[in-house]
Amino acid sequence: MADNWFSKFGWNENPFKIQPDPEHIVGFVDMRAKIMAYVDSHDPFLVVGPTGAGKTTLLLWVSEQPSDMRYVYHNFLEEKSDARLRGKIRGLRWLLDRRPIVVLLDEVQEMDSATARYLRGLFDKGRIRSLVMAAMTDTLPNLEEPLLARIGERRIYVRNLDEREAMQIVRQRVFARGSANPLDEEALKMAFAYADYAPRRVLETCERLCMEAAAQGKARVDTDFASLVLKPKESTLINIKHAVIAPPSGEIKRLVREKLRQIMESDVVQTPSAAPVGALSPTQQKVVDALRGNDMTTDELAKAVGITRASAAKHLSRLALNTDAELLKSKGVLEPVVVQKGTGRPVVYALSGRYRH
Repeated sequence: MADNWFSKFGWNENPFKIQPDPEHIVGFVDMRAKIMAYVDSHDPFLVVGPTGAGKTTLLLWVSEQPSDMRYVYHNFLEEKSDARLRGKIRGLRWLLDRRPIVVLLDEVQEMDSATARYLRGLFDKGRIRSLVMAAMTDTLPNLEEPLLARIGERRIYVRNLDEREAMQIVRQRVFARGSANPLDEEALKMAFAYADYAPRRVLETCERLCMEAAAQGKARVDTDFASLVLKPKESTLINIKHAVIAPPSGEIKRLVREKLRQIMESDVVQTPSAAPVGALSPTQQKVVDALRGNDMTTDELAKAVGITRASAAKHLSRLALNTDAELLKSKGVLEPVVVQKGTGRPVVYALSGRYRH
């Protein structure tokens, strides 16, 4: 383990691996709100974006949301046969768990027309509550006209990251694997521009910079080093395709606003500082209370507070000033509320000294 390039920065694993990581999703609040609004409205819809845009991460994030529905996920690029999908929908699991089903279908450009007809039939009979379909294109003749007509204009186009979201993704992932961040802020901005703010390319570019730095024995990645490694192309305006075609339904608009509020409340951490009593949100106060005198892993904290592991990880990252540091410092939070203890795995977290009392 000590010979791995990432161990040279104190990380217990590669923070930039490109596998979908719904637990540490940040940003895309507009798209997440729209997706959950459509799910709650029992609508079939499409999530459209190129490879590496974040479609799979979004679908897996949906599957982890607390709900009175059962989520079934299937990726047609990994398994083109629908046999296992049919078993998940109508097999033994269905006999034991009769909650309404939401089917999450990834890479549906690979799905055959017979499967599309089967799913449409279940949806029309009310046996599927909602169909969430992700694809690389919105031109999908394999879905056939009856299903396409039911989708209508309900299409969410996955946009690229903005700079704040890209910065949050890197900091969140680095924090989850260890506290050190060798990438200077300006070097990160250079990496984001080089990657055209595409999520997977951002991770690949950061990985490339850190691997090269480790190979050369460098502890920091600054703009001079990034320039040598990346040889950045001349700056161009980044065309970001923004997310959502506005739906005609007033009820959908109301649901989007409600989901947006819920996700923002989940994602945005209030001021965790030496602020007056009551400055913390109820969840933040629970995190502080749970850690006061009891050091915990992320899993232990999530169980103690009664939140998901993903939510606990986000709160820990922000309370440690690893994400949203500029915003929190502008509100007077000058020191981390939470610190990481040691470099072992799983990572253990504790309150910093001034917050222990």
